[in-house]
Amino acid sequence: MRTTKTEQVLKPVREDSHVGPSAQRDSLPPQAPVIGPFFTLQQIAERHPAFSVRTLRHWIANAAARRAWQNRRAVIIPGNGFDRVMVRKGRRIFINEAALFAWLARDSPEGDTPEK
Repeated sequence: MRTTKTEQVLKPVREDSHVGPSAQRDSLPPQAPVIGPFFTLQQIAERHPAFSVRTLRHWIANAAARRAWQNRRAVIIPGNGFDRVMVRKGRRIFINEAALFAWLARDSPEGDTPEK
């Protein structure tokens, strides 16, 4: 029986599990604090035309793990990890430019990174 890509990603949820900031933090490997120049979404879109504000907002919306229902069972859809790239202060969102490119390179195959 073939499984779809969605079924491969979704994992069953225990009733006592909690999808919150502390649960996400515990599942991530420890990282060094994010230091560097921060830019707003509009500034990133202007500096790098390949990224539109709409694309950045999509990545932000899918940054954290979230609950969903499949076949009457709660499942967790894993986040994309973009929360390591951004900092929220109130309603403002700031993006670390160096962390953004590190996040993009994280999922690319080893041979696809451009040489300098």
